[in-house]
Amino acid sequence: MRRLQEAGTPLEVEEALLVGQTPLRQAAAAWRPMSNRAVDTFIALPGEASATAGLVQVRGRLGVPEADFTFIAPSLDSANGAAHTWARLIGDACQHMAARGIERLYVAISEDDQVALQIFRGCGFAPYTTDVLFELPSPASDGHDTAGKSAGQGAAGKSAGQDTAGKHDGQGSARKSDGHAGPTEPDRRTESTEPDQPVMSIALEADTERAVRQLVHDLLPESVRRSHRTLGGDWMSYPLGGHEPGPALARAWIDERGTVVGAWRAVAGRSASWLQVVTRPGSDVTAAVRSALAELAADARFARLPVWSSARGYETALNMALRECGYEPRVRRFRLVKHTTANVMAPAWESGALAERGLDPATSSSVKLASADDRAPGSAGEMHGNVEALPKLNTHETAVESGIG
Repeated sequence: MRRLQEAGTPLEVEEALLVGQTPLRQAAAAWRPMSNRAVDTFIALPGEASATAGLVQVRGRLGVPEADFTFIAPSLDSANGAAHTWARLIGDACQHMAARGIERLYVAISEDDQVALQIFRGCGFAPYTTDVLFELPSPASDGHDTAGKSAGQGAAGKSAGQDTAGKHDGQGSARKSDGHAGPTEPDRRTESTEPDQPVMSIALEADTERAVRQLVHDLLPESVRRSHRTLGGDWMSYPLGGHEPGPALARAWIDERGTVVGAWRAVAGRSASWLQVVTRPGSDVTAAVRSALAELAADARFARLPVWSSARGYETALNMALRECGYEPRVRRFRLVKHTTANVMAPAWESGALAERGLDPATSSSVKLASADDRAPGSAGEMHGNVEALPKLNTHETAVESGIG
């Protein structure tokens, strides 16, 4: 493993930045008592099935039957037959994880690495969205001067922390929108009564967290919802599958009616921190990002760390907001998923289906069918000849359950 890890390919930027451990340490940590680092390591030895030795690592997500590919070796350009070794490792890892109950496996591949993309697609992975990873040198360098816009502009300036963000650039709401000095204008941030604009931030509690996840879920395209199957997609499990290597902060924005209109989550790691932001459509996303950065800058645990963020392909407003706040794009990726289960439809009255679902048949009341002697002559239901009495019939009703695989 020590030799292979030196010539390997990290498959997850988030893992490399926030955890920063070698694959060997990751594998050893998974065997420690009370460890929650669910990293599985698969090793291929050279032989008839593989001409080149290799390894791949998969990290499980907390609380959901999902996992992420994080590392693979050797790199495609470091050894002959590496592509074949990749295909064998990925296929075997998927089968093993599926046998353990994992229903979905994910990987993120750079748009520039077309060979790796084709290998994973050949193993049954399919792209469901794209993303762009952005880096900001520190929360304090939030691009106020380069963006040329006031953090307190319009109703969105009521976002929690905007007073701090406006003061941070030394100009506040006194700046003109073109970024040049000018006559001082009155602060109009408190004049708006728009109900869909954030007015304060609160800590995430159980009910607030569910409201945030519902907000995220409502914003997801249908293809992304099918690729996650959990409320809010991977909002709670990103960037490290729910594992937190260091301090974490999370706040929600609510409007004047107490409705959640946005939220942010940040986790600090070994060499960087990661920030997620979500807002209701129509909100000022740039002001929301600056609000979150202002709170991170005021926290000593985050103030000196570079801040990374991700904008998915369907988050165009967030993509632009990150750029306006001084973020620099670093890598564009395809996000792929492989489902290890399939939808199966079966009659609920089948004994096998009943046994799997734990359903018992419930007997309903029975009705005796009238015989030919009980019917009036010449009626539509009249029958001729000898008719034997029909036995009493019972009908059974069972609950019909529909589900996923």
